[in-house]
Amino acid sequence: MADSDYPLRVFTVAPGAPFLDTLARAVLGGDLAHGGTPPPPLALAQTEILLPSRRAARGLGAIFPAHVSGQALLLPKISTLGDVEDEPAARFAAEGPLPRQIISDLERQIVLADISRTWSGRRQADPQCAAVDPVPRNAGEAAAFAHDLGQLIDAMEAQDIDSAGLAGILPEDRSHLAKNWAVNLDFLTCAMTQLTGHLEARCLVSRIAHRSAEADRLTARLLAHGSPRPMIAAGSTGSVPATARLLRAIAGLPNGAVVLPGLDFDLDAESWEQLGPDHPQYGLKTLLDAFGITRGHVRVLGSSPPAIATRARLQSEAMRPAQTAHKWITGLNRFSTAEAQDALEGVSKIVTANAFEEARVIALIMRAALEKPAGTLALVTPDRHLARRVRSELSRWRIEIDDSAGEPLHATAQGMFLRLLAETVTSGFSPVPTLGLLKHPLTRLGLAPAHVRHAARVVELVALRGGRPGLGLKGLAAAFEGERRAPSRHPVLRRLGPSDYEAGATLLEQLSAATRPLAGLANTQEPVAAAELVQGLVQAAEAVAAAPKGEPSRLWRGEVGEALAGFLAELGDAARIAAPIEAASLPGWLVQLMAGHLVRQPGRGHPRLAIWGLLEARLQQADTVILAGLNEGNWPSDAPTNPWLGRNMAAAMGLTLPERRIGLQAHDFTEGFLAPKIILTRSEKSGGAPAVPSRWLWRMQAMTDGLGVSGATEPAEPWLAWARGLDPAPVPRPQEPPRPAPPVAARPTSLSVTAIETWIRDPYAIYARHILGLEPLAPIDQAPDARDYGTMVHRALAQLVAKYPVAPLPETALADLLRFGSEIFTELNHRPGLRAYWWMRFERIARWFITEDQGLRAAGTKSACEVKGRLDVQIAGQDPPFTLTARADRIDLARDGTARLIDYKTGAVPSARVFATLMAPQMPLEAAIVAAGGFEGLGRRDVSALTYIQLTGRTPAGEVFELGGEPAHMGRAATEKLMNLAQIYARPQTPYRSRVAPKRVDFTGDFDHLARVKEWSQGTGRRHDG
Repeated sequence: MADSDYPLRVFTVAPGAPFLDTLARAVLGGDLAHGGTPPPPLALAQTEILLPSRRAARGLGAIFPAHVSGQALLLPKISTLGDVEDEPAARFAAEGPLPRQIISDLERQIVLADISRTWSGRRQADPQCAAVDPVPRNAGEAAAFAHDLGQLIDAMEAQDIDSAGLAGILPEDRSHLAKNWAVNLDFLTCAMTQLTGHLEARCLVSRIAHRSAEADRLTARLLAHGSPRPMIAAGSTGSVPATARLLRAIAGLPNGAVVLPGLDFDLDAESWEQLGPDHPQYGLKTLLDAFGITRGHVRVLGSSPPAIATRARLQSEAMRPAQTAHKWITGLNRFSTAEAQDALEGVSKIVTANAFEEARVIALIMRAALEKPAGTLALVTPDRHLARRVRSELSRWRIEIDDSAGEPLHATAQGMFLRLLAETVTSGFSPVPTLGLLKHPLTRLGLAPAHVRHAARVVELVALRGGRPGLGLKGLAAAFEGERRAPSRHPVLRRLGPSDYEAGATLLEQLSAATRPLAGLANTQEPVAAAELVQGLVQAAEAVAAAPKGEPSRLWRGEVGEALAGFLAELGDAARIAAPIEAASLPGWLVQLMAGHLVRQPGRGHPRLAIWGLLEARLQQADTVILAGLNEGNWPSDAPTNPWLGRNMAAAMGLTLPERRIGLQAHDFTEGFLAPKIILTRSEKSGGAPAVPSRWLWRMQAMTDGLGVSGATEPAEPWLAWARGLDPAPVPRPQEPPRPAPPVAARPTSLSVTAIETWIRDPYAIYARHILGLEPLAPIDQAPDARDYGTMVHRALAQLVAKYPVAPLPETALADLLRFGSEIFTELNHRPGLRAYWWMRFERIARWFITEDQGLRAAGTKSACEVKGRLDVQIAGQDPPFTLTARADRIDLARDGTARLIDYKTGAVPSARVFATLMAPQMPLEAAIVAAGGFEGLGRRDVSALTYIQLTGRTPAGEVFELGGEPAHMGRAATEKLMNLAQIYARPQTPYRSRVAPKRVDFTGDFDHLARVKEWSQGTGRRHDG
């Protein structure tokens, strides 16, 4: 048939044929634009080829030389349909003024963020509007809001919808609609109007509008004047109206051609007419309808191997639209079992337990591919987490692989460094981000790496562990110096010498000097100019990352460093027009602005392996293709929600429906399914929850079951078993709890009354603390510690009783107690947050205590506080005796000579059952010491009562608990129990077991990790309580 018989010159590539390779052969053979006559190699440069992406353009350029057998060749001009910057502006000089400069993505996001904040602020002033409006509360939220808004505006502009298109989609009578829809439309109209005004004022144009305008300029020129040289557009489905118009113009040229990707000729006419947006052929059908032609007018380039052609027919049948599903059985009957098996030769399906196992299987397959001397393999997946896991798994064999989708800038080492720096300074140098910054590999502060790491460790131990220091670096330095001068309570701190403290102090000084440009801005309460914040951030980043003299900084090194420098330069320019922002919002603002920037590092991966996203995989070819992550919600992805427009509103405006994205992803799947060798993978669980197989896998499974070839997709190699064998999990063996039995000479012969309960409940903790000499470190940024708080309350009450030992208390007692507490709490001035939290509770305790003490002590009762005592308990066969030590919170001596033991508790009081069983023997043991005359200066006395005073500082601030039972009897029973316990542990074979009788099953001790409790208490039938 002659070319004149075709209304338009439209082609497609045969199913399974490599698209770019077939296109190159057709161009060289003259099949597209030279009437079937091969053009001379040097004349090829007159041909212009338009492709959807730069990756496809680079791939086509690399293919041409392989087809000319070493002859001289001038490549055709290969451009992209989607990248307007590739088109020379001179082409349109005759048609009108040059296009305006394109607004940067950052500038547009900042402008939209400011518009949304202004709108929200104005609406929030109206109480009737505040309840229904989405309100960005800070600059970070506004930037995220603007990113989503920008995507909606892009979608509108791509479909040739302007702000005028918003009008009329709501009926005049809106009383039956939710108020938020009207509000949303008002906001969208306002935002697009103001954005248009900004573009006009700065003579700018949006990227999508520019792209569409450029395509329309070229379309108008081609329609009016034709093209002086052959023009070929290939690989596009024309989903953007401007692109579809351009394709129509090129197809109508006598020297033009349009090559479509993956057109299905096997689907029957009835099904073709019933296609919906979620079908893989819907986009091509829509384009052909716009062209005014049918599939019969499209010519096929290349040829398919018989097995691949049959697989394409099977796939077409499997993807049949639901409206004609009744034809499925008839369609499948056209295939014999042998044909189906041949078609599925080279197709494998692997189902793994989880995403980690899926990544390991894929990595193993990629590693095995390199054992062959030739052949390429590509992983295609929309799941970026899976792609990163595969890269990580490949690193075990030292294989680097290029992920064409790139890595988010904020997730790179440099991006994380910048985020940590911003968070550290704007948070007032709170412990967690500060420690993260100090330990980041890019932090140098002009010092050697080893010096920075050592000094950071010192600062962590001295100032960042425990309660939060004061605000800012001054507060951190004050905490460091305060702890430096204080007597070291922890063994690790006692090992630090003057040089260690000097290194930490130097590091803090260097950090203060380096962050001063940003810290000065962050300390202000008023909003700060965004450009000043960006400038301060850059200066601080360079200073913190500065290497010693003579060494280059690593901050701007490599592709990531260059990308970060470009981002900050663009941000600095865009920030000049931004409204002032709160310094505290800088980290969130920065992350949201970095979110859309991807860093690609091409050329670093193995030349025969690749990881492609769905967009990057289009038109590409590989000998083996792995389609991975085939679960619902991933491939196909969940339909994105539109927070501004309902489905009917979007349809009324002409926006693309969410199902269209599913159709595009279905087309990506069907194209990949026709590769010579294909491996399909999915995981049974995703994020710990059961995953649903992709709908296309269900269709393929139903098809193979119906043909009786369900086993045809079983892999030839046991990849799953091999992957599980890479890191074989050891056979679970019941682990025995630790049973350390140190020599008798190493065992403690003296313990305090408070440690006896630990000895009863968790002997291993006694072993770790008193025999090994271990002491746990305080957590970083520790919440208020109850033990320290209790100690301070005890000290204040002890001072009060020491000043007024004889009841009753004078009227000035409350003022005295508050003064004593205030003096003690000055020790926490370097940790003001902790001090404020505890002081509020102490004030309530002081008022309650003064009132309660009047009724607790009879007139003339004399009290002694913090009284030391000891009791030597003779153990049979042991010399010296076991020594029991105590420090009684308070002992009240009545006029009749009896003593009342009082214990202050800022925490929980032991229950009556625990007390009766002597599982909390502190008070009974202290009663025994009183009876034996072991407390200094008190002599032997009878104990009349055992009393707990609980001091919580809540409501009520305190409570008195009188313990039942005869104190003398309980003292003797507790002493007897102690003697038995000491005698048992005096035997060399007695081990110090872990968690013999914990307070609760979920109770966690300081040394449980050292005892490896979780290894022997879970999965073996044992419980934590032994």
